[in-house]
Amino acid sequence: MIIRRSAAGFRQRGLALLIMLSLLVLATATLLVERFTAARIQSRRDEISDAALAQAKEALIAYALTYGDNHPNKVPGYLLCPETGNSAIAMPEGSADPSCGTKNASAIGRLPWRTLGLEPLKDGAHECLWYAVSGSYKNNPGTDMMNWDTDGQLTVRGADGRSTIAGATAGEHAAAVIFAPGPPTGRQDRRPAADTAVCGGNYNPANYLEAAGGADNSSVAVGAGALSTLIAGGSGNGVNDRLIVITPDDIFAAVRKRADFQAALAGLTRHLAQCIATYGTRNAAGPEDRRLPWAAPVALADYTTGSRFEDEAGNLSGRLPFSLKRSKRATDNAMSSTALDGSCPEPWSAADDEWYGNWKDQFFYALAGGFSPLSATAGACPPCLNADGSGSYAAIVMFSGSRLAGQNRSSSADKAQIANYLEDRNNANHPNAGGDADYRSGPADARFNDLLYCIDTGLKVAPCP
Repeated sequence: MIIRRSAAGFRQRGLALLIMLSLLVLATATLLVERFTAARIQSRRDEISDAALAQAKEALIAYALTYGDNHPNKVPGYLLCPETGNSAIAMPEGSADPSCGTKNASAIGRLPWRTLGLEPLKDGAHECLWYAVSGSYKNNPGTDMMNWDTDGQLTVRGADGRSTIAGATAGEHAAAVIFAPGPPTGRQDRRPAADTAVCGGNYNPANYLEAAGGADNSSVAVGAGALSTLIAGGSGNGVNDRLIVITPDDIFAAVRKRADFQAALAGLTRHLAQCIATYGTRNAAGPEDRRLPWAAPVALADYTTGSRFEDEAGNLSGRLPFSLKRSKRATDNAMSSTALDGSCPEPWSAADDEWYGNWKDQFFYALAGGFSPLSATAGACPPCLNADGSGSYAAIVMFSGSRLAGQNRSSSADKAQIANYLEDRNNANHPNAGGDADYRSGPADARFNDLLYCIDTGLKVAPCP
């Protein structure tokens, strides 16, 4: 039997197909618009987070830059403690803890926006920022030696878990990391605690920051000097924290631009040279006996303790000595103690003590053979030192300057190499066996930045020519 289909039936089926196709196109378009809109919303949230992170980084660097201005007789470089919501500390929300943990142990908490003089900084999810600070950079309790060679204690991985944002090698760890925590993930509980009217939520880092692949943004190692590993969010790693890193170079690049910082280091170098020179006026044999102290070794067991910078009999070059007991015994010197500050012509101030204590590993010293504690001439040329082929000098005090290309000062092995501090003839002349070496002075450039003060045979001190 032949079934005949009417034209009307074909038209109805065609119309149904057209409607279904239209609905499919509309659904696809709606999905694309939703995805596009969601991506734009997320992009805008990320922009807000990144802007807040950048502002926080700028404020923290400014805090480190001006730390000495706001804390008398202190050196720049220190960062403040986070805010941890410690109920025993009666401080308004947004205030840094007065102290955090033990010496050289890192700390984590909320960014202390109030102490930094900021409005509460919030990310694209309307959450206040969080902050981890290396134990070597926090201000209380402070580390034993803060200068441009002080390494951070935070390693930061990229979102892939393999690349490294900070800490790929020793000397490149972060001083601090700031986090934009984003919205809650998993079982994070952000119910409010007491005294969080501005930021809301609570002070448990695990309720805001995530972990992945052995890196944990919510926890830092509590041991002195211990390294912590953090990770950037993204790439499906289950971490939605956005972060920004502050390196030691970020801090000291700003510090080095201060004219008074350079003047302070030059002034300290001059004062140390004057202390050495004045030693030569107090020997028991009288004013004609101008013998000066021996140098300390370049390699030390501990670079953070001043008493370890001890003169060594026979050393005509090395680190600037602070403990002069061997030299004092050899020359029967009348200085008030066996420490270098006991022979200074001017009072050794609290500022001197602070600056020397933090920068002592940067100073070096060369002694003329004719001015050695065992010299038969009791302080006369020859042999004497030269600077750029001229003059006759009893001694030279050198400030090493910041690291140049190829110089590393991270490990004990690095610190034991004088070439990681001094350039050109200033390291090549070590150990100055004849006590008559010629040292380099002059303006700094990309390959030389040593600062030299010369002590002449009359024990006058001046910048080397």
